[in-house]
Amino acid sequence: MKEFKPTPIEYSQQRVLTTAQLAEAYKTTTKTITDNFNNNKSRYIEGVHYFCLTGAELKAFKNYTENFGVVNKRTPCLYLWTERGALLHAKSLNTDKAWEVYEFLVDTYFRVREISKLYNEDIYHKLEVLEQKLEMSEKRNVMIYQKLEMSEKRNVIIYQKLEMSEKRNDIIYQELEVLKQKIDDIENNSVIRTDNIINSIEKSITDNLYNVINTLIPAFECIYNKINKSTYILSSKNYKRKRKNK
Repeated sequence: MKEFKPTPIEYSQQRVLTTAQLAEAYKTTTKTITDNFNNNKSRYIEGVHYFCLTGAELKAFKNYTENFGVVNKRTPCLYLWTERGALLHAKSLNTDKAWEVYEFLVDTYFRVREISKLYNEDIYHKLEVLEQKLEMSEKRNVMIYQKLEMSEKRNVIIYQKLEMSEKRNDIIYQELEVLKQKIDDIENNSVIRTDNIINSIEKSITDNLYNVINTLIPAFECIYNKINKSTYILSSKNYKRKRKNK
């Protein structure tokens, strides 16, 4: 059975087989399949066991890309057999081979869509879980980004404050330099003024002393003259006394 791999055909949202595919699977002819249908037509319900395509429906089916080569372009009528239709044909043939093929078709062909649907649902569920995780991750990323923005803003404020502090420090440093210069100037001026004061005092003392001396000199001269005069008078008296005694 592994060698039978029909081209997958879907119609009305379910897997179907053409008469040729069903005949190939059951190892019989298309005529046998057609005869079984015609002989038991009352048992077959269109839309349940088979679909009969004609006119616009058949044309649309033929033009569908995935159905190229499945049916002859000149075919005026196309029968498509569902899983339940394949079951009725297996009952009509009623051979071990037919039943074996039918079970094989159910497991590997007709139920593939359901399996695929379950698989897709599982994938869809996993995808939903991943999307939820992704959404949560994106929210966390947004929060992290917002916190990063806030941190950057704080850093900007801190940087601005540092800049302002540095500017204030520069201003203070400049003011200190000015003060130091003023202090140096004051010290230099103080030394100069002190020297000037000392010189002025020295000059004043010298001038005053000179004036005092100049004032005292005549007095000293007068005293000196008086002393000299008294000495002379005394000397004269002593001389006269000595002569008198002789």
